[in-house]
Parts: sequence; structure tokens; C-alpha cells
Amino acid sequence: MTVVDGAAIRECRLCGHRFGERAAVAALAERDDGLEHGFDGFVWPLVRVLRSLRGLTVAAASGGDPVSGELPAVRLAPAGVRALAELENLATSLRLGGGALHCEWVIEVQGERGLTFLLRPRASALARDAQLDLATLTRQIERDRRLSWWQRASGA
Repeated sequence: MTVVDGAAIRECRLCGHRFGERAAVAALAERDDGLEHGFDGFVWPLVRVLRSLRGLTVAAASGGDPVSGELPAVRLAPAGVRALAELENLATSLRLGGGALHCEWVIEVQGERGLTFLLRPRASALARDAQLDLATLTRQIERDRRLSWWQRASGA
């Protein structure tokens, strides 16, 4: 038996099928998918959405660790001419959806071995709160990408 978000999930030892609360089973499957792609299962849904942005690639990501206080973060690298437009859209999405988040999230510009952008909560955030924000951020970006202001700005 596995517990995800307080819900018990049972797995058949014969066929591997998982039983339990639908959202918890889906969350566990998402985490497993993230591990298969080499990312922390907690940050994988956000990484998956950010990988779909044109002009940006996900260079690295961490889901954070509430025990050690490590905050989640995603490092993005420009990969095309649309990188700046997508970063602007991402910043706008963060600004518009900030009221639904536990932490204030920022995009930092860094110049290590080339230009990169770090999406992370402010340093004063609690790791547990920041991890809770990962799902909300994912939903907000998925929603906003379908809106006309995002599509116009990115040239879709």
C-alpha cells in the first residue's frame, strides 16, 4: 500500500494495476512518469508543461525537499527565437495567478556557462508551501497557454 496526498493506493501484485482515489492514482502515475524521464516526480507535471513552450528547454529541475528546506526550482535555457516571448508570457502568468499561490515565484536571469533562467519561489518561502504551489503553477500555465494574450505574444 502507498499513501499519496493522504489517500491509500493499493497495487495488484499480479498485473500492477493501482486502485484507490482517482486523483491520488493519477498523481502517483505522474510521479512515476517523471522519474522515468529523469525528473523528481513532484516537479514533473510543471516540467512537462514548461517543455512544451516554444523557444525554451528545461535544463534541470528539482522538486525541493521540505525536510532539508530545499526549494523547488526549474532551470530554463533559450532554444529559439521565441524564448523571450515565452518568458514574458510565463512572467505574466505568474503575476496574474500569484493570488492562488502560497509563495511568490520569480524568474531569475543567470549567466552560468550561457544564459539561463531560473523559475523558483523567493528565498523566504517555505519548501512545503512551494511544493504545494507546483500543481497550481502547472494548472495556471496550462490554462494561460490557451488564452489569446499568450498565443498572440508567442506568435502561435
